[in-house]
Amino acid sequence: MVLATLGLSFFYNAWSSNWVMTIIGAVTILLFTETFAIYFKHHPKAWRTIRLIVLLILMALFLISFI
Repeated sequence: MVLATLGLSFFYNAWSSNWVMTIIGAVTILLFTETFAIYFKHHPKAWRTIRLIVLLILMALFLISFI
């Protein structure tokens, strides 16, 4: 997904837009947080809560990037 975003942003000359950087940052943070799922496999409720909080923060950042 990141490679597709990079490729399309280069093709459409949208490399320096806030949208592209927000999407790349969101995917990076999401993949980074998913690496912690291994550590929380014995505490699935805690992991769901943490993942929900991170997802809400990412969605807020995504909406803020349109302003």
